[in-house]
This record gives sequence, structure tokens and C-alpha cells, in this order.
Amino acid sequence: MKFTIAQLNPKIADFDSILKKINLALAEAVKDQSDCVVFPELFLCGYPPLDALFDSNFKAKLKEAELELLTLSKLYPVGILMGLPRYHDTDHSKGIKNAAILIENGKILFEWEKQLLPYYDVFNEPRYFDSGIFKGSYEFRGKRLVVSICEDAWFSENSAYLHDPFSQVNASNTHLMINLSASPFELKKFERRLEVFKRLAIRLQVPVLCVNQVAGQDELVFDGQSFGLNKNGNILFQCEAFKEEIKTVDLSVIESLKTPLMPLDELQEALVLGLKDYVYKSGFSRCILGLSGGIDSALTAVLAVKALGADNVVGLLMPSQYSSEGSITDAQELAKNLAIRHYILPISDTFEVVQRTLTKVEQTLHSLTLENVQSRIRGQLAMAFAAQHKALVLSTGNKSEISVGYCTLYGDMCGGVSVLGDLYKTQVYALAQHIFDKEGLIPKNSITKPPSAELRPNQTDQDSLPPYDILDSILEGFIEKTMSIDELVTLGFEKSQVEWVYRQLNQQEFKRFQASPIVRVSSKSFGVGRRYPLVWKG
Repeated sequence: MKFTIAQLNPKIADFDSILKKINLALAEAVKDQSDCVVFPELFLCGYPPLDALFDSNFKAKLKEAELELLTLSKLYPVGILMGLPRYHDTDHSKGIKNAAILIENGKILFEWEKQLLPYYDVFNEPRYFDSGIFKGSYEFRGKRLVVSICEDAWFSENSAYLHDPFSQVNASNTHLMINLSASPFELKKFERRLEVFKRLAIRLQVPVLCVNQVAGQDELVFDGQSFGLNKNGNILFQCEAFKEEIKTVDLSVIESLKTPLMPLDELQEALVLGLKDYVYKSGFSRCILGLSGGIDSALTAVLAVKALGADNVVGLLMPSQYSSEGSITDAQELAKNLAIRHYILPISDTFEVVQRTLTKVEQTLHSLTLENVQSRIRGQLAMAFAAQHKALVLSTGNKSEISVGYCTLYGDMCGGVSVLGDLYKTQVYALAQHIFDKEGLIPKNSITKPPSAELRPNQTDQDSLPPYDILDSILEGFIEKTMSIDELVTLGFEKSQVEWVYRQLNQQEFKRFQASPIVRVSSKSFGVGRRYPLVWKG
């Protein structure tokens, strides 16, 4: 029996585009003499639709799309396994199930429902869906299929789940288990995902097919990498990472396996996809960013060019009297290496005008006030330039700076999306060095010189912050590992530094709430997956 994997990239609620992708997959499947095309979780509308599920226009268009899908299925002699929301009448629940339907020749043959609804990290599915029940198996073209949906397979990873979705599966009478997924990417996630499904295949002693969405959607990135396993948990095939792919497979044949991406290449691909989809799905085609000659803006520019192409990236050099000559030449070298347009817009005159205006009511201006003024002038120029050219501004801050508030609200935090906001500074250095070693592109001096905001004479980041290797280790302890102050001190960090980092981390939540969305690549990014009070005594 042949299955066609439709690892595709939907734009949420763009039903015309989604139906075109479905049509293309069905045509490919028929050409390959496939028996069934399998789409990811909620593919008919895209995942995650969030509160759009409650929108009357969304529901009406979804119904039209479902009817068109049934009509389309009459044109192709192939089964369709589709993930979609299913609305039902009820007086005491949300009235929506996260479902999968098997279609052939214009008819729905069988329906499965998602049983486990995740409510941790970036997920809040109980807000939208009712838990489903086990619907059993269905025989299709001589093979008995059991279908599960994403989280159902992860029940063993969460001790809060009291229900085993596979407890009623008759393994002796099942030929294949298919999982429709929209599993977000994070570093090392694919290895965890693979292990979860290996255990399931071995437990049920049936082959497993996992079809995962590939997309950038808001803050989330979905990496694809759909795969099949035999009953012993051995990989039969694997689809591309971070790319759309329509692939027909015969589960009786083992393919030669792809060489896995190295961690830094995987990180780069995730950031590029997340940025590309965020820009295009937001209705833009080009972006603007400030080029300071530093490592953060350099890496952001490289990723932007990889995502959008050099013709769609513009760099603004906005030097002040505190900017070094080397920073300007480094930024120019980067622009030349990337073949992007760039403009020099000095801010010294504007800065002086603002100072003169403020001194009419303030006799003394604090150093930090003047630093923030410079940053906000640059933010204003970038936003104005973007409005003039119908482009999106990219924020270039990293997770280390954003964590402790070493950034200026409405200044360097301006932007439609933050590309590096989930990378600690040490990760920024590692990825920049990796790109330099493979392709050059980033000026060596941008990597080796001491990091500086250049907002006052001879400034460096370490005037205000602990060394980044120490800062990042402490931050990771607090954010990803939820460690206490005492636990980090026990590991050897200075108590005063740990307490300072903890205090800064908690006091800057109001800034992060107003920041641009961050492309998520870690297990705990700022944004939808980490929700703290804006004002609290932490």
C-alpha cells in the first residue's frame, strides 16, 4: 500500500491557497499510484487557528472549503486523510473537535478525534476544543488504520495525562498507525519526537507514519521532517527539514536515510523559515534593519538575505558622534558582502536638537536618558523608512539583552519581528562564526571586537552586564531550567550576580510585553510560551 505524505505550508485561513496545495498533492499522488494522501493536523485551515475558530466568517469559509474538498475528491481516485476542525451542536462545551477525516470519492468514510489537548508552553487547546474519544480503526483498501493526532502520541511525556489514547487499540488487528501532527520546532525536538514514536511503534508492534506541518506561523516554526517507522521502531523514510515536500512512500521499502542537519545548520534553517513566512504571510516582501557593524545586526542581515533575497533587504547605517569608524566600515563591508542596498543616515544633528529641546526644562540630562534618545532616533528613522517603502523593520536584539532589559523600548526594540530574540548572545556568536567559516559574509571584526551599543564614549556591554558566558548560563538556569537562586549559587555562580540577573529578568517583563514577536527556537522563548505578570515582585 502506498501513502503520499503532503508535508505542506499553509497560511491560516487562506482557504484558496490551501485548496490549491491540496489539489497539487492529489495530482502527484495519482501520478505515483498512491492509495491515500495524508495531510498534517488541522491542515484545511492551518495550525494554530486560535480564536479564529470562534469567528463566524472563518467558520463559514471553512465549511465551504470542506465542501469543495469533498467535490475535489471525486476527481482523484485516491483516499484523503485530512486534519480539520469539526463543529458540532452542544449546550455544555466549545462545540469543536480537532479531527481527522478519511475521504474517498466525495464521501467521508470515517472520522477520528484528538483525545489529548495540550495546555502547556505555547499550547492552550482546551480553550478551543473538546476532548475526543477513541473511534477505533477503519479498514481502507485492505489495511486497517488507526489515526491519532499530534499530542495523542506524547501522552507518556506528560504525567498530567490520566488517559492513554492507545489503550483501546487492538494491535493484532491494526496494520498501520498514522499520526497527523503540527509539532513546533525547538532545538533537539526532532530527536525527542522520533523517540516518542519509536516507543509507540514498538509497543503496538505496528508501523507508524507521522506527517508533520512545515511552516513559520507567528512566533512558531514547524520543521516538517515527517517520517515512517516499522514495527521495530526503525526509520523507513524521512522528509525534508523546513521545506515543503510531497512524497509517495511504500512502507515495505526502506529508503536510504538523509544526513541529519548539524545543530547550527538546523538553527539557521529554522530562523530563516520563521522570518520568511512571518514577512510574506504578513503581506510584506521586503525588510529594513539598522546596521551597526556589530554581530547582532550582521547575523540578522545574513538571515534576512537568506530568507528574502538581497534585493528585498535594506540596511540603514545611523552613526552618532559615539560611533567608531570601524563600526561604519564593518557595516559597509557586510552590505557589500551581502549585495544589499544601504544608506548612511547620521543622527548627530537630530540628537543635538533633542538635547537642546530637553534642556529647556531639564538642567541636567542623565547619561541613560541620552543613550535612550539616540536609540529612539534610530528607531524612528527605521520605522519611517519602512513606511515609505512598505517594508517590515527587523528588530536585532538577542535573548540575553531582552532578558535583562539591556535594550530600549521604542528604540532598538522597534520592529515587526525579532529574528534573534530567542538566541542567547553566546548562540549568536556561535552561529555567526559558523556562517563565517562556511561562507564568509560576516566581517571578521564584527565577531571579534568587544560588543558595544556605542551610545557613550568607549562603551562596552560588559560595563553593564556580566560576561556573556556567565550571564547566559544564569539566564538558561532561570528560564529554561526553572532553577532557584540557591541552586545556581550551588553551581558556583556569584550570589550577587545571580540575584541581579533574577531581579532584572523579572523587572523587564513590561518591556518584553511591548516588544515585537520572537521567532521561537528554544524550549522556552519570550512570548506566548512564557507568561509572567507585567508588574510583580519576583
